[in-house]
Amino acid sequence: MSSVPSIDPAQLNGHSEQSAIELIYTKAANDVLGAHMASLEQALTTTQQILTTLTNLQNAKNQLKISGRSVPSFTNSATYGSMASKVFGSPIRPSLSPSFNYAVITSYRSALSQEIGALLAELPPSQAAQIQADPQSIYNLSLKVINDISAAGSNQNWVLDNYQSSGPTFSNAGAYQSDLTNAITSGETLNDTKKEEVQRYLYIFEEYYKSAAAMLNSITQIIQEIGRNIARS
Repeated sequence: MSSVPSIDPAQLNGHSEQSAIELIYTKAANDVLGAHMASLEQALTTTQQILTTLTNLQNAKNQLKISGRSVPSFTNSATYGSMASKVFGSPIRPSLSPSFNYAVITSYRSALSQEIGALLAELPPSQAAQIQADPQSIYNLSLKVINDISAAGSNQNWVLDNYQSSGPTFSNAGAYQSDLTNAITSGETLNDTKKEEVQRYLYIFEEYYKSAAAMLNSITQIIQEIGRNIARS
């Protein structure tokens, strides 16, 4: 947590003990917690933007349609070789929606790059270095998606995800989708974590006010007791 902001002694002149508590204790809580809440709000906004972009990419991925090849009937052993090659040569038949504008994937890729850069800029240097070093962070997993789109050669190839391949290359089918799923999951987890931090700071904020109210009440009781003792004397 940030350090408590200093109070100018001149600010205390002319204030009672109760006013001093309000000035020092409550104002410090407002300043420190307010700054953290603003930072958390910005981080939540950026994380949500990243998730929205990743969801848009997933919607583009959903344009891929996969259908299996029909199995022909074998009438005799002489035709088995040619017929079997049609079944086992290419396991599935991928196709793309002809109405989808695949060019938007390029803009999503650019937006995602800007958003993860903004996330780094909003974090304290130590936290920024931490997520850059963590291979499972939203930063690195989103960066993996960005690199996948570039490595695919074209937006359509990224959507096809090697399902159009055959032979050894087919073993890579679905790898781009797996990377995208990991990034989305990480983003959702980070968003939940930030929301928990907001709740924690709200709790601290409430406790600050409760403790300030308790001190003010105690001081008021002491002053009243002093007043009663003076009246009796």
